[in-house]
Amino acid sequence: MVTTRNMEEQSTRDLIRELQAQIEAQAQTIQAQAHAQQEMRRRHEEEMRALRAEREPPERSASNRENANEASHNHANPNGRARGEPTPLQTARPTSLLPFTAIIMQTPMPEKTPPVLDKYNGSADPDNHLRTFGNAMAFYTDSDPIMCRAFSLSLKEEALEWYNTLPPNTMDCFATVENLFRRQYASNRKQEVTPANLINTKHEKGETLKAFMKRYIETARRVREIDQSFIINNLPSCMRPGYFAEKLYARPPKTMEKLQERAAEFIRMEEMRLSQRK
Repeated sequence: MVTTRNMEEQSTRDLIRELQAQIEAQAQTIQAQAHAQQEMRRRHEEEMRALRAEREPPERSASNRENANEASHNHANPNGRARGEPTPLQTARPTSLLPFTAIIMQTPMPEKTPPVLDKYNGSADPDNHLRTFGNAMAFYTDSDPIMCRAFSLSLKEEALEWYNTLPPNTMDCFATVENLFRRQYASNRKQEVTPANLINTKHEKGETLKAFMKRYIETARRVREIDQSFIINNLPSCMRPGYFAEKLYARPPKTMEKLQERAAEFIRMEEMRLSQRK
């Protein structure tokens, strides 16, 4: 009995060390991605400054500038606005400052009103926001360029400020948008749940079967690419000794649906016993 307990404790320690190693590796990956993103942004800014310097027209002479300023003050347009004064449309953010390529910006937007989107402020899981955005846009368009241009409508506060700092002409498709967005908010992503977490999901003393089964199933759903037979066969070892655990050992169900049906029967029995005690 002592040997078995020691083996279980050693197995638990090994799992903890494995999880710690995974967390450290993920932290290093996130740090490397952040550094790479900063370096890429710096290079883009340098390239854009060089392009602007090449395209900037020769500076006008002082006399020409004075004549132009005098003409703009002395002549007004029919609307009462001095010549040279920008109109409201001209004061909007130029398309040349948006992060998308010319092909994306030339794509016409649909005439119908875009869907109401949940706005992301930079504090939640970016993967969840991308899924929500994709589901909402599925009823609006299947055009990749339009999804790119609509993405800013789903941002607010700090996330919108980040979007406005993206260098021009860097977004060529929505996959690029997703990639940069995930990198920027990688620290907010939910920690990945592994099969080891499911193995360590134990039926606590005093915990009802209903509460434990809910917690166990929710953990199992968060484990990526896990086999149903593993979820079913692992369950008895996570439960406290009892009739239900013995039944699962002796005759394990073949599907998750059957497992939940049998669990529901024992939950009803447990609730009946609890009500009788009260």
